[in-house]
Amino acid sequence: MSAFLMNIYFTLRDNGAFEQGKGRFSIALLEQIFGLTDNEIYVVPKGRQADDFIVESLSHLPVSFAVTNDRFRDFEARYDFL
Repeated sequence: MSAFLMNIYFTLRDNGAFEQGKGRFSIALLEQIFGLTDNEIYVVPKGRQADDFIVESLSHLPVSFAVTNDRFRDFEARYDFL
């Protein structure tokens, strides 16, 4: 698993990965910056709680990872891999 759109958008913009106002932010931009394909990027659906989506997705993808400072403590009882 690779990226969750809006938070990564601001992080990339603030760190100079692309100029604000130079085109729209898109999944294609993530593909280009990170060398990923569209099936390696997951976007949290609108209205869905991101932590729940991330942990649930990781539970179904045997070779996957999330780069985060979040310890997902609220989910430790449900997911033994945390």
